[in-house]
Amino acid sequence: MTKKAGSARFIITIDQHGNSKDITFLESFPAGMFISESREALSDWHWQATSKNSQQHAIKCTVQIDYFMKQAINLDEARTFCTI
Repeated sequence: MTKKAGSARFIITIDQHGNSKDITFLESFPAGMFISESREALSDWHWQATSKNSQQHAIKCTVQIDYFMKQAINLDEARTFCTI
């Protein structure tokens, strides 16, 4: 197995109950990696409304999940794409 670092970006809707809905894939680095793992994780996340959203309206936001390890063969490229 090749050790690679990277990330996956999604647009999600957080409903009034704090659940991730409508998880739409945007892009990943390396291309095609980390998508299913990230989507599965996002579907389990529960969000809490901030004081700016005291009425708990559904919102859309962009979420990026990063995957890094010191031994990754593409660490420098991943840092550039993932902007860590």
